[in-house]
Order: sequence, then structure tokens, then C-alpha cells
Amino acid sequence: MSNFDRHAAINGGWFAAIAIGAVMTAAPIYWEFSRQTAGVVFWTGVALLSCSILAVILGLLREKGIGKPVSGPFLLMAIGVFIICGGAAWHFWPMPEGQKENTKETIVQPAVLEAQMKELAGLDEFIGKKDENDLRDTFDFPRILKYNIKFQIRELSQRLVSKEESGDIDNVFRDGQARIDMRYANIANVNNSVQVTHIPGKIGLINTTTKYVESRKMLAKYMSSTMIPNDVRTALVELDRTIEQNTTTIIEVLNEKLADNRNNILKEFDDKSYYRGGTSGYYWVKFIPLRPKVDSISHEIRKHLAIN
Repeated sequence: MSNFDRHAAINGGWFAAIAIGAVMTAAPIYWEFSRQTAGVVFWTGVALLSCSILAVILGLLREKGIGKPVSGPFLLMAIGVFIICGGAAWHFWPMPEGQKENTKETIVQPAVLEAQMKELAGLDEFIGKKDENDLRDTFDFPRILKYNIKFQIRELSQRLVSKEESGDIDNVFRDGQARIDMRYANIANVNNSVQVTHIPGKIGLINTTTKYVESRKMLAKYMSSTMIPNDVRTALVELDRTIEQNTTTIIEVLNEKLADNRNNILKEFDDKSYYRGGTSGYYWVKFIPLRPKVDSISHEIRKHLAIN
């Protein structure tokens, strides 16, 4: 083999070693190694890279027949190697798991925060800006109460309800939901069909409206949203429980007032009767206000956003 071929093979081998060292140094950023494995691969690559460059430099310095070697360029190369290896160590060294997670969290935080702010703004529009009366209307409590009383008047004495009024009752509860209370009704399976029978003298069923159903669904959506902070979700659950309790109170009040005197139901809308408004008035006395629950939700949102 000629002197040129021998030198080319040797130098080619060293430069290949340099390339391998560079690849090993960069490997931890492209492959998911464990912390220990990444450290071994990275520093082995740095060592191989450094030793290979140094060997090439020494080989060139000791090459015969070139004359007096010039050390200045090689000194600059050594400084460059030091800078490159130091920069690579800073850039490619695998971070501790906690620090890596914090970095990722910092990167995605603006997008998550934007989505969360949008969700909280929707929640505020849904309930946060409303006063007590507006909240009651959002869940349709006044209309549900009024037409359930009318429904029971029709059940107790159909002659007191005109055909037009009866149609209004049916229209209000169309596409709503019937709620059966097992304290006041019996359910049986007759020929594979569910049959509900009211306990004599009791009201076992009330109806809710489409508006009520849709508002409860909207509230459930926010409660299950991953964008809602946990403390806000807890306050939302408390509001949902209050709404459920106020709904249950309707059938309890109807049964209590019916047991006290049938006229409490039959004369509810009679302007000349002593019993006018007695049932609805009693219900609103027992009604749990919604606004304080919403205030708790707003407080948790402000606390989460660090707003005084």
C-alpha cells in the first residue's frame, strides 16, 4: 500500500470515529433513553469525539516532511473543540425527570391556559353574571312549579281546567322529563312494562321542562370538563346538589300542602280564595337560594386565577 493510501485510511478512520462520536453525543435528544443510559451514551460520545479530534491533530503535527508545524491553527481548533463539546454538553445532557416535566409544562401552559380561560368564560356567561331570579329562570323553576300545580289541579278536578289550559300544560312539559318519587308511588313490572301507581292521597310524580333538562346538561358538561379546576368543580357539584334538592322540594311541598288541605292545590290560582298562592309561597320559603352557590364558584375561579 502506498504512503498516501496508508495515511488516507488512517485519517479516514479517525474522521469516522469523530462522526460516530458526534452521533453518540446527539443520540439522547432523539431517542428516549433512561437517565443513566443517556448519560453513558452522551459522555462516551463526547470522549470519543474529543480523543479522535486530538489524535488527528497530533498525527498532523508529527507528520514528516511537512516542515515546521504551525501551532496557531491547531490551538484554535482545540479551543473550538472545547466550545463545541461544552455547548453540546449543555444542550444534549438529559435533564432530570422533574425538570423535563416542568419544561414541557411550561411549553404547553399557554395553550392550556387559553382553553381554560375560554371554558371559564363560558361558565361565567352561563351562571356567573346572573342574579338570583335569573338563575331560577335558567333552570326554569318558576314555570316548573306553576305548571306542576296546574297539572295536579287537572288530576284532582279536571272540570277546573279548561281545554286550552290543559293544552298549555302538555306543551310546557313536552320533551321534558317525568320524575317519580318512590316515597309517594309504587312501580311494578306488568307484562314487561313499567307501571306506576300513586299511593292514595299522594302525588308521586312531577314533570320538568326542556329548559330545565338542557340547563342541567350544560351544568354537567362543566362539571366533567378537564379544563375546570378541581376547586371550581367542587363548587359546581354543590350547586348541582342544590338544584336537585330544590327540584325534590317541589314534590315534597305538593304532598305536604295536599295533605294539609286539598284547597291549597285547587285554589292556588283563585284570586278570590284565601288559599291563593299558598302552595307556591310555601315552596319559595323552602327554596335554597342559588346565588350564594354561584358566588362560591366565582370565588374559586378568582382564587385559581389569583384575582383579588
